[in-house]
Amino acid sequence: VFESTCFFLRRLGERMRESASAHAQQLFLDVALPSLALILQESAGKREPLCDIIYAFTMDYTAQHLHVLRTIKEHIPKLPAYICCLSYLASLEGPSNLGDDNMLDLYLYYALIALSHTQPKVRVAGLAILQQCAALSPDAVSRGVGSSTMGRVVPPHQTVAQLAPVICSFKSDPWWEMNAHVLLLVSTLVRQLAEWRRWEDVMTEASEMDDEGGTAEHSTTLSVAQSVGEGSAAEGKARAPTSAMEDTFLNTIADVFRPSANQHVKQVGLVCVAPILSHHPGLIGPYLNVLLSQPSHLRMRLLQPMEQKPDGEEAAPNRIVYVFGSSSRYYEERCICDLWPAVEVARVFVGSLQALAPSRFEAEHVETLSALIRSPTSNVGQHQDVWIDVFDKVKAYVFVAFVDSQLHTAAAELVQSFLLSPVPEVASHCLGASQKTLVQTLRLFYSNADRQMVSEADLVNFLKLLRGANENARAALDAVISQFRIAHAAEYERSMLRNI
Repeated sequence: VFESTCFFLRRLGERMRESASAHAQQLFLDVALPSLALILQESAGKREPLCDIIYAFTMDYTAQHLHVLRTIKEHIPKLPAYICCLSYLASLEGPSNLGDDNMLDLYLYYALIALSHTQPKVRVAGLAILQQCAALSPDAVSRGVGSSTMGRVVPPHQTVAQLAPVICSFKSDPWWEMNAHVLLLVSTLVRQLAEWRRWEDVMTEASEMDDEGGTAEHSTTLSVAQSVGEGSAAEGKARAPTSAMEDTFLNTIADVFRPSANQHVKQVGLVCVAPILSHHPGLIGPYLNVLLSQPSHLRMRLLQPMEQKPDGEEAAPNRIVYVFGSSSRYYEERCICDLWPAVEVARVFVGSLQALAPSRFEAEHVETLSALIRSPTSNVGQHQDVWIDVFDKVKAYVFVAFVDSQLHTAAAELVQSFLLSPVPEVASHCLGASQKTLVQTLRLFYSNADRQMVSEADLVNFLKLLRGANENARAALDAVISQFRIAHAAEYERSMLRNI
């Protein structure tokens, strides 16, 4: 009932604002806010949806948002409750509002108060506010969404980064939610430091071009926006050295984000650290260790592609409460395959396998490798040599997993990704390179090995599927079966391979 009522009020506010925004806002502040303020003050679990309602009735102007925030403060005398409300309202501010000096100063002021509070949930709210303040991108600032921000001596993320000693001191806090928000904030700062550094480099280039008179102002600005939009860590380009502040944040990530951490902290970290792996490849190894240490059901929630809406747009990220209770907050879970640099992660993944030399693949290895090759950033066509090298180094593990009853389904999809790759060069190499290994796998399957094997019917059906995919696959599978028949005649005679 509460959720339905909130939805109704939010829609009502949006419609009233469309027809008479000033009257809608004033009516809400005079009539509804005094009653809502009582709930906001006493019911922590209802604050987020109620904050949505407040801004549904508020005119989308910075001055009006500031007026509403000050009015809320008058109705909520308890500072901890007000700061917690601000942490939700900050996430609803657009760049044009949060980029305003007065708005930013208000949020930073209460965030600083929150960080020194005795209640952990208030400190979490302070970290959440700081994350929103730090996330203002250079692209947003460049478009003039907060003209006052353009005149700031220090960009918003730098203002927050100056609190590094305080922020990083929370990494030893015993409460998991504090650790999770430290990760969220620190990873945001690391990403912003890298993006702003690239932005400054591009702007310097553009300025030099303008000084030479070779480019018009409009085309320079356009090229700058396009250059930054292409990604701040394109592969093959030299990465700028990290600053001491950045190193502090990276060390904090290493301390908090580790396999022995709380599984909720790890789940949050897997999402927020993924976008900065391209900036800092040294994090990829520890990142994979954490990913492989997660329980399968949690890991697969992050490896599954996002659902698509009927109109083709990507669905909104899942928002999950990990611990039920009035104090716990919602956290976004999104597909990390869209966020990580798949090629570099695959290289590190294979390198760690060679170093550890496990006897076999476990479920986490198959799931991770499958996610890597189907990632939008895998670029198999552009990085053929990398993926061919990956296959050559893992094919023995993959085919053994292929005949394992527990791993067969996931491993079969992985086999298809390589052997039936849409890139002809990759598919051709993998079909040829896998013949000897596949013969050995069939021998293992039909021997008396002490393993729980997939059913022969499932094995044969999949081989039929591969064989029928195209002429190259047909020729390769025929060669495999012929070699197996010659080398292991007795096993062949009692098998169903003759039916392929």
